[in-house]
Amino acid sequence: MPITRVEFHHLLGAAPARRALCAGALALCAARGSLGGALPEPERLSAGTAAVSRTPASPPSPFVHRGVFSAAVEREPDAAELIALLAAEGGLPPRVAATFTDDTADATPSAGRISITAQRIDGIPVWDSARIVAVRRCPRGGTLLYASFRGLDPDPCAAVIRESRALRGPRAESGGGEPVLLAASPRPRLALLSAQAGGAAADAALVFADPDGGAPFARYPLWRRHSACVAAHATPGELPDTPENPPVLFALPGLLASFQDAAGARIGPALTDREGCLGAAPPEAGFVAVEGLRGPFLTVTAEDAPPLSGRIACGDAVLVLNDPPAPAQTAQVNVFLHIGAARDFVAAYLPDCPVLTRPLSARVNVRNLPCNALYGAGVLEFGAARDPCAAAAFSTVIHHEFSHALTSSLTPVPPETALDEGLADAFTVLLNDDPRIACGLGGGAGGRDVSARLLRWPNDVTADPHATGLIVAGAWWRLNEALADAEGESGRALARRLFFDSLSLRPSAIGPELGWALLFLDDDNADLSDGTPHLRQIAASFGAAGLLPPPWQSVMLVHTPPPDPPLGARPVLRVRAHGAPLAAPPRVRYCINGGRAREFSLVEQYGGMYTGSFPPLDAYGLVSYAVLAEDVDGVRIAAPYAAAAGDAFHLLVGRTARIIEESFDAGAGDWRHAALTGLDEWMIGPIASPRGQWDPPRASSPPACAGIDLGGPGRDGDYRPGGWSYLRSPAIARPPAGRTVLEFARWLSVAEGDEAWIAIRGRTVWTSGGAALNDHAWARTCIDLTDFLPEDDAFELEFALKAAAESPARGGWHIDDLSILAVTPEPSFVRGDATGSGSVRIDDAVKILAAAFGAPLACPDAADVDDDGTMSIADAIALLAYLFAGGAAPPEPFPSSGTDPSPDSLGCEVAPAPSA
Repeated sequence: MPITRVEFHHLLGAAPARRALCAGALALCAARGSLGGALPEPERLSAGTAAVSRTPASPPSPFVHRGVFSAAVEREPDAAELIALLAAEGGLPPRVAATFTDDTADATPSAGRISITAQRIDGIPVWDSARIVAVRRCPRGGTLLYASFRGLDPDPCAAVIRESRALRGPRAESGGGEPVLLAASPRPRLALLSAQAGGAAADAALVFADPDGGAPFARYPLWRRHSACVAAHATPGELPDTPENPPVLFALPGLLASFQDAAGARIGPALTDREGCLGAAPPEAGFVAVEGLRGPFLTVTAEDAPPLSGRIACGDAVLVLNDPPAPAQTAQVNVFLHIGAARDFVAAYLPDCPVLTRPLSARVNVRNLPCNALYGAGVLEFGAARDPCAAAAFSTVIHHEFSHALTSSLTPVPPETALDEGLADAFTVLLNDDPRIACGLGGGAGGRDVSARLLRWPNDVTADPHATGLIVAGAWWRLNEALADAEGESGRALARRLFFDSLSLRPSAIGPELGWALLFLDDDNADLSDGTPHLRQIAASFGAAGLLPPPWQSVMLVHTPPPDPPLGARPVLRVRAHGAPLAAPPRVRYCINGGRAREFSLVEQYGGMYTGSFPPLDAYGLVSYAVLAEDVDGVRIAAPYAAAAGDAFHLLVGRTARIIEESFDAGAGDWRHAALTGLDEWMIGPIASPRGQWDPPRASSPPACAGIDLGGPGRDGDYRPGGWSYLRSPAIARPPAGRTVLEFARWLSVAEGDEAWIAIRGRTVWTSGGAALNDHAWARTCIDLTDFLPEDDAFELEFALKAAAESPARGGWHIDDLSILAVTPEPSFVRGDATGSGSVRIDDAVKILAAAFGAPLACPDAADVDDDGTMSIADAIALLAYLFAGGAAPPEPFPSSGTDPSPDSLGCEVAPAPSA
C-alpha cells in the first residue's frame, strides 16, 4: 500500500487544524495521481489550491522531540497493512507481535481506535508499554493515522549516555495522552537495531506540512544502514536496575569483533563505531563474531557468569548479546558502556591523559566484594549484582571507580585517601551534571549527595575518607553551579576545564592549597594580588569550604595575640572580621596547661571589630586559645586558620626564663641528625632554591632554620617515601621549678599516613597522628613539656618524621627560633613594702634609700613605688610623701599584695622577707 506521510505538531489539537491537514494530504495525493509517488529530494511542493510554496527546511524542533506520526492513506488499513505502514516509517519493527481490538467506547462513524501491544522482535524488547494508533476518516475521503505512546525517549535523561549511546532514557515521561512523534530522533537508532534486514526502503519518505494550512512543503527520504550492529541490555544513567527502571537496549561502541568466513575462520578484527555498528565487511566475510566485552583499552569479565559471545551473518542487522538480560550480564554491559562514557569525558578535556591509552580490566559479580566496588593496579572490581547492592547498576559508581584509575595514571603516588575519594566524587558529579552518587545503593545507605550540606576543612574532617572527601566534591559542585549561573553552559565547561587542569597539578592532600592551585589556573596576568577572572565564584565555593588560604576565605578573622601577661591579669583580645557578616560575635575557646576547655564571647565595638577580656588568669603556665565564629550561612571560621586541627594562639602567664635559645643562624652546633631508614635529609641553613611547593620561602628569622630537604641543586624540597629520620638537640638543663615550655616557629607538612612527632627520651610529646597536616605560614608553637621530663638534670629533645613506603611525600619539618622556657609564678608583694612586713612604713623608705646606693634587695619591684620600671631615690621620696604629706598612693599592687600588672625588668626573685 503506497503512502505519503505528513507530520503535524499537536495533531490532537483543534478540529480546523486537523481538517486542514487532511485537506493538504489529499491535495498532495491528487496532485501526484497516487499516494506515495516519487518526489524529488528535497523539493518545494505544489499541491493544488492547498499548496503553499516554502523553502525546504531542516526538520522542525517538534520533529526532533515531540509530535505526532500521521499518514494519509486511500482506505482504512487492516491489521497487517497497519503494521507494514508503521514499520516502513521506522515506527514499529517488522515481525512484531501485535494485537488489535476495537474500542467501542470511542467508536463513531468517522473514528476507530486500534491498540497495538508491540513487545518483541526476534526476542528483543522494543517498548515497555502499550501505544494507541487512532484511525480518522477525512471528510473528503481517505484515512488519517496518528499515534501516541510511551516509548523511546528522544532526549535521555542520563548525561553519560547522551547522543551516542542511549536508545531511550530510564523513564519516558511522554505517556498519559501527550502525543509523541512515533518516528522522532530515535528512529534511526530503532531502524539500526531492528529493521535493517529488509533493505534500504528508499521509497519511504517524510513529508513536512505547514502547521497552519496543512500544505506539504518538503520531503525527506528515509535511509537505513546495511552494516551489522551489536546491542546489549544495560541500566541507563543514574538509577539502579530496579523494576521501575529496567535495563534497556544499548548499542555497544568500541567493542572488538571479528569478521569470519563461511567456515568460521577469522578474517580480521573490527571495532564497532559510536552507534554500535561495523564498517563494510570484506567480500569473503560471511559472519561477524563477538567473543566477549572487550575493546582496545577495556576488558570486562564476570566472576559468576560465562563470557558473552555471539555470531551473526553479515547481512543480519543486530546481534543482541544478553537477551533476555541476566543481572550478571547486565553488570558487564553497564561497566563496559559507562567506562566508555567516562573515557570520552576525559578525552574531551585531557586528550593526552595516560588513562586513555592504558589498558584496564574490570571484574563484575565478585563474590567476596559485598555491596562494594574498588580500583587497584589497573583493575576495577564490582560486587555481586543483586539487590540492594548492585553496585554495577549505577553509572555513578562506575564513574567513581574509573576516576581512581584516572588519578593513578597521572602520578606514581596517589593522593591521600580522602582527597582521592573527593576527586572521584567530583569527577562523577561533573560528568553527570548531578550532585547525587549511588543514590539507592545498599537500600539507600550507600548514596551520597555532594550538595546536601556545606562541609568545611578542617572542621568536618573525619576518619571516614568518603565523608571527608565530600568537602572537596561539594566545593567543585558549588563552583560548577556558580559558573553556570554566571556564564551558562560555557561556565559549566569552564568548571570541568579547571577540574582537569587541577588534576594535572597532582594535588596530594585536602587543604587550602587546592583553592590556591585553582586561583593559579584561573589567573590571567600572573598576579594573584589583583584577583582572577572568576575569583568571586572560586571564593564562594572553595573559600566557603575552607579550601582557600587567607585572604581568600569567605570570612577572615585577623588577630594578633597580646603580650604575655602577668599572673592574675585579664588580657584584652581584639579581633577584626573581614568578609561576609557573622551570625554572632566570635567566641574565644581556651585552656590552661592542657586542662578543660572554657569559653567567653567577644563584643562588637564597631563594624567588624570585636573585643573582650579573659577572666583573671590566676594560674601560671601555658594558655592556648582560638577564636571561633560562624557566618550568616553557617560556615564555621577560626583563627588560627586550622584551629580545628589543633593549632592555637599561646600566652605564657607568669615569670619566664629562657633555658636555651636556638635560631640555627650559627649552624648546627651540637644538634645532631640521622636516619633510621632511608636517607637522612635533615639540613640546617638557609632555605635554598629550587624548593618544594610545601616549603616556606625563607626562614622565620633569616638567614637559617632547620628542616628536611631545604632545597638546592638536584633537590625537590620533599622528604622521601619510606624514610624515618630525626633531629636531636644537645642536652638541655631541666629547670628546677615551674612549668617547662617548648616554644618554636613551625612550618610543617606531612601526608596522610605519615607521622611527624616530638619526643623526649622515647616519650611522645606531640604527634600529627598520621593525619595530613599542611602549614601555610610560620606559626609560633608552644608545647608544655612539664609532664614528659625525666627525673634527670638534663634531657634531649627530638623532632622525628616517618613516611610510609607509598607516601606522596610533603615538605616535612621546618623549625626556627626555638626556646626552652621555665615558667614560674611571680611572687606577690605590696608596692612600697621593701621590708616584707605586709604594709608600708617609714623603714621601707629607709630600705629603698639603701638599695638606691647599692644595698641588696630581694624584691626590687616592691621598691618601685612610682612604677616607672626603675628603682631610685625618687621612690623613697614618693613613699615618704604618701606617708606624711598626703601624697599619691602607690600604684597596684597596693594596699593588698599581688603581682605586678605592668611587667618590667626589675622583677621579684622571691617575696621580700619581713625585716627584724
